[in-house]
Amino acid sequence: MTYGSIAEWLEQGSPRLVARVMSTKSDPETPWQRVLRADGTCAPQVAAEQLNRLEAEGAAFLHSTKGGKKRVDLALAYWTPSMPTASPTGRQDDVKTKPESPEGVRHRR
Repeated sequence: MTYGSIAEWLEQGSPRLVARVMSTKSDPETPWQRVLRADGTCAPQVAAEQLNRLEAEGAAFLHSTKGGKKRVDLALAYWTPSMPTASPTGRQDDVKTKPESPEGVRHRR
């Protein structure tokens, strides 16, 4: 996912706000390394550790680089979560999820 796609999914904020919140409020179990810039590059302040983690997970990288920076192939690695919809009864067990995009989870933003 990208910072912008998270902001869009949440329907509020901006990519910068998502990055700020993640840098200060992130749970240690959150796979933060999987959140990238819109062009598939890592945030400069965490790039070395983020690249190491992504390589260990087997992320697909593009052959070309942008300004000497490695880029994740977002066309292959992009993930879209299912979003819960409101329950008509207010009960949690009645909550349904919206279907993912028809193309599946691999698309670009």
